[in-house]
Amino acid sequence: MSVGHNLPTAYYLTGAKQVEQVAEERDLGILITDDMKWSKRCNSAAAKAMSVLGTIRRTFNTLNKDMYSTNIRPHLEYCIQVWAPYFKKDIG
Repeated sequence: MSVGHNLPTAYYLTGAKQVEQVAEERDLGILITDDMKWSKRCNSAAAKAMSVLGTIRRTFNTLNKDMYSTNIRPHLEYCIQVWAPYFKKDIG
């Protein structure tokens, strides 16, 4: 993956084998794209949190603050210091 604007397409070799170019890569659970926009990460985190919320709602009658704090919130806040959303669509 080459990160930046208007970079010429480069290729890298490992021994005699060419390294494959990719547009996105997952590292430590964080999806990093070549344009460095975090919308895919935000959508992924929201989808995972909604999935956990749906499981909790099917299992329990009520959702209390402790269930939210331990089961849903970590999916939304994982590595937020790294990806720090700055678009309104990613924050809200």
